[in-house]
Amino acid sequence: MPTQLRVLSPLSFFLVFCLVIFLSGCTQSIQSVNAGSRDAVALHALASDKGVGETQLADKSVDELVQSGWFHLAGHNLTLASLHFVMAVKKDPARSDAYLGLGRVEQEKGNTESALANYRKAEELQPNEVAALIGQAQIMRQTGRMERAEENLVRAGIIELDNIWVLMERAVIYDLTGRETLAEPLYREILKRAPDQAASHNNLGLNQLVQGRYSEAAVSFHKALELDPTRARIRNNLATAYAMLGDEVSALDLFTETIGKAGAYNNLGYLYMTQGKLEDAERTLRMAMELNPRFYKRAQENLDRVERMKSARHTP
Repeated sequence: MPTQLRVLSPLSFFLVFCLVIFLSGCTQSIQSVNAGSRDAVALHALASDKGVGETQLADKSVDELVQSGWFHLAGHNLTLASLHFVMAVKKDPARSDAYLGLGRVEQEKGNTESALANYRKAEELQPNEVAALIGQAQIMRQTGRMERAEENLVRAGIIELDNIWVLMERAVIYDLTGRETLAEPLYREILKRAPDQAASHNNLGLNQLVQGRYSEAAVSFHKALELDPTRARIRNNLATAYAMLGDEVSALDLFTETIGKAGAYNNLGYLYMTQGKLEDAERTLRMAMELNPRFYKRAQENLDRVERMKSARHTP
């Protein structure tokens, strides 16, 4: 039966968007690579050489090529990673892990259909490959095919009941489709397994924000910020929680640290607008305009929306 989707409010859409971006940034490579292997020095030298070509890889074994591909992918050197995975496939077309690597490379590049094709090839070669199913689910989610994404996750969950990335993807899809109460227990389960990961606390906080539980969200974001004080996105999320709680001073201070004062006032204006606090929204958006009238046209766009909302409020 088709999933019944609820239309998200502007605030919910904004928060879920933040969740997806944060998770995408935190997704780790499907396979781990031992950077301390005996040829780590040689790999480092290779990574700094932009002129690497196929002839320089011809003597490497398929295992070395795949390992090196994941090494470069972990360093976000997509060109070298792709080169190693392609050479591995040429030498052994049955290497599912090389296709997984190519899928991840294409996903990082934003080439969703190419990534999907490589993940499917990996699954074809290794039918119970959970990483391939998760990769496909991520692409389906990114391209709006939520039901198909869930189908892949159900299959992955049957194979590996306790896979943390299956739980994570399911939770994200629940949030994106307005099923926040189903997502929350999954985030809490993830927290049990990764209590020292800032991302886990941040993701729970975003879920709580979407549900309107702002005080609990602030606690979750505080914990995330303790674990990763350099992450600007967590700081902005905590600022959002403060704004929704009515603590404008704390919210303004946190937003200002990461996006400047004009941006801080614009964000506050937007959040007030989502709460229907149109006078506060107008006040803070005008402040954003005063601080940076030339650059901050977004504040004017939000201000125009506030004016339309105020007019609609007084229309019989």
